[in-house]
Amino acid sequence: MNILALLSHTDLFGQLSGKSCKRIAEIAVEKTLKKNQTLFLEGDKGSAIYLLTSGNIQLSKSNTGVLGTAYPREPVVDSDPQPYIGHTLNGNQIKIQCIKFADH
Repeated sequence: MNILALLSHTDLFGQLSGKSCKRIAEIAVEKTLKKNQTLFLEGDKGSAIYLLTSGNIQLSKSNTGVLGTAYPREPVVDSDPQPYIGHTLNGNQIKIQCIKFADH
């Protein structure tokens, strides 16, 4: 799925104009992650929104354990401070579109 189609199918970006989605697509960078790789830690400063294109990312908190799993086409917002731990699960291919915040 291309990035414009991905953006249009998410709740977060789906209501934006085509022009706005195109601008976001221009700054998105695809990254391939390894299985069991940590994407961000609880308390980290937020720097991006991640759109999962394949594979799964597990969200958890250090004191309560697993909260849930993000699946393809779901945005994972790297907020400030990050309230969760996000790491990839076992899988053959975990890919994300990384949209960095303007001040990072």
